[in-house]
Amino acid sequence: MKRIPIDSIEVGTHRRALKDLKALASSIEDVGLLNPITVRVDGKGYRLIAGYHRLEACKAIGWLEIDATIVDLNDLEAELAEIDENLCRHEFSKLERDENWMRRQSVYNELHPETQAQRP
Repeated sequence: MKRIPIDSIEVGTHRRALKDLKALASSIEDVGLLNPITVRVDGKGYRLIAGYHRLEACKAIGWLEIDATIVDLNDLEAELAEIDENLCRHEFSKLERDENWMRRQSVYNELHPETQAQRP
């Protein structure tokens, strides 16, 4: 784990809508950030993989740095990790869950073509 500058983190476009940041920000102010966000190195900065709500809550309370776990993943592996993180949540609608499972299967197949059935 490493403490990194918040302004060096690129969020990306595959993010769920932010919900109830006030409660999370209040909790972080009271007890601190219990679980670091997850990022990967991207150019001279970082790309967020997991922890969008935590990151935005820390921004809202004025933090300039945040604890982060830095992982070594390529684009597809990072997307798969992000999808898996989100699928563990219970607040997805049926449609959102299905869309994420379909995208997960597509990414997994691209990462592991050897698992595809061979057609004669």
